[in-house]
Amino acid sequence: MLLLCVTAAAVYAPYGPFWAIPGQLLRFEVVAVAMGLINALGNLGGFAGPYLVGWLTDVTGSSVTGFAVLSGFLAVAVALVTLGLRPSARPVRPLSGQAAEGT
Repeated sequence: MLLLCVTAAAVYAPYGPFWAIPGQLLRFEVVAVAMGLINALGNLGGFAGPYLVGWLTDVTGSSVTGFAVLSGFLAVAVALVTLGLRPSARPVRPLSGQAAEGT
């Protein structure tokens, strides 16, 4: 039971940081649209992925090809997130009603 709890914690641990990325990179007005698009593309991948693996398994006769293609997609996604996340030099604006530090 302890290992199941550790596994569950490890599975859900990346969700918080992942969903915080759009809020840090995009303007407030488009964050909800970006999150909806991310969710829609994830659902589309969850629908099309099994079909792609099945089709590639039928065509090549080996399931290794389908999973290699999926791992390639994962590698591209990791590269895009890693290379796309750069610290910005824009100043942080204080919340309305608060004075900026040093003023």
